Amino acid sequence: MMVDVDKDRELARRFKVEWTPAFVICDDEGNELERIEGYLPAEDFIPQLLLSKGLADFHLQRHEDAIEEFELVIEDHAGSELVPEAEYYLGAAIFKTTGETEKLTEVCHDLLMTHPESQWTKRCSIWGRSKNYLRPFVGYDGGGSAGSGAY
Repeated sequence: MMVDVDKDRELARRFKVEWTPAFVICDDEGNELERIEGYLPAEDFIPQLLLSKGLADFHLQRHEDAIEEFELVIEDHAGSELVPEAEYYLGAAIFKTTGETEKLTEVCHDLLMTHPESQWTKRCSIWGRSKNYLRPFVGYDGGGSAGSGAY
């Protein structure tokens, strides 16, 4: 719903709206699950809304729904800066659904290869340790002695 914060100050206070625009995603009882503050153009707002909806579903343990939302961010908004976060939570939601750790390792590896500097890559780094995924040396030829082209 849309609220005029000047007219409905109590509702604005309840949801701690101090700056607009503010989009608050709530559960059925009105408890805040996610928040988007500030203006975003449509090409940025849509993936943000999808990610926020996925995170809300994740918080509510509706992992299958969360998976769908995260996949939409990844597939339909591949250029978005939110893709690493969506990939991280996609792995977590799949793990929560299946209990299998392979997806966590795969997500870590994929993020390492596609978004090495992302905070989400750092956050998932523990997931990839069992497979020992390390960034390859540029120009490494497999040799082991000094001067073998390892750098």
